[in-house]
Amino acid sequence: MLPAITGFVLLCAVLAFVLIPAGILMAIPAYAVVGLALALGFCVEMSLQTSYTADLAAIVNSNSAFVLGGVVALLVTRMMRAIGTQASARRLIQATHRDLADLAAGRSHPHRDQWTSRMMDRVALLLYRQPRFEPRPQHEFADALEDLRLGVNMIQTRSIAPAMSKRAQDALSAMFASLAVHFRALGRGRVAPLGEDLLQKIDIAIGEATACTATTHACVAAIVGLRQTLYPDAPPYRPRQTEQADPALPGPTEAASVT
Repeated sequence: MLPAITGFVLLCAVLAFVLIPAGILMAIPAYAVVGLALALGFCVEMSLQTSYTADLAAIVNSNSAFVLGGVVALLVTRMMRAIGTQASARRLIQATHRDLADLAAGRSHPHRDQWTSRMMDRVALLLYRQPRFEPRPQHEFADALEDLRLGVNMIQTRSIAPAMSKRAQDALSAMFASLAVHFRALGRGRVAPLGEDLLQKIDIAIGEATACTATTHACVAAIVGLRQTLYPDAPPYRPRQTEQADPALPGPTEAASVT
């Protein structure tokens, strides 16, 4: 027969043979579930009391409730989990598109650091879902990084827009309006291919921004970044001729020079 346990120290020494390995397993993420199940199951099955009571009905009742409760919880969890990896990734991408639409429409005014922090969190969430994507995923991991650059470029452009000329502000407003429509459609789950109209508006905005003396190099680089991110395969930018001449100058319409 085993020796009787007559003190708290001896009880801790005996329980340590099971609970210490269980605690080590709980500290390892790959075996945390196993360690938690071992610790809970051992403590519940032991049912330590201040005094020993030989009651078979009470022991069977508590142990069966523990086992059946775990089984029922597992079944309910499996039945209620309806959002898969791809659906979760799609929701993250659509949330980013809605934020980009609000940013383009002027409804949201986050700082650059705030946008970067928010997008880095979403990039991290997509990173853990990347290995489970299908062979031809609809949402690549690189899409989140492109959205991060788009948001930073929009914030940089809007920060200097109030100091630009009226023509440059109008060109930027037309560009941002088209961007808001495009990302609003993507945020609602619609297919919104990029057209030549938006590319022309971006090129006009680049031309007006470079012609404005209040424009900084960072702002021009931000608008060019929008063009390169949205249209990576588009032809190189070329200055466009203005449609209206300066009313103070007589004669035919002259092309606006870009330095």
